[in-house]
Amino acid sequence: MTTFQLGQLVHSSEVSDSLRLYVYEADGKHRGGIYFRRNPKFPDEEITAEAARKLVDRAILDGKEVRVTNSGDFLVFHFKDGSLVHPETVGGFWGKVFA
Repeated sequence: MTTFQLGQLVHSSEVSDSLRLYVYEADGKHRGGIYFRRNPKFPDEEITAEAARKLVDRAILDGKEVRVTNSGDFLVFHFKDGSLVHPETVGGFWGKVFA
């Protein structure tokens, strides 16, 4: 069996209907991803995009790393070390989510 180790993060501009939010603590660990979409299909397993946006905003204010992946597991939003890594604007990302 061949194993591969990803050497760098892969960013994408493809925002899918179902997204997954990760908030990293100071120790570099997260508590698992939180699935979200604009209008949840599975309320027991997903939160709304509006609720996710509030979590993202709070994490950014707290200086935490935030990653959001699409259904292909590519990063569509990445905030780290006090700066937005991807995409170019926060508003552009949320505009796609709520479109």
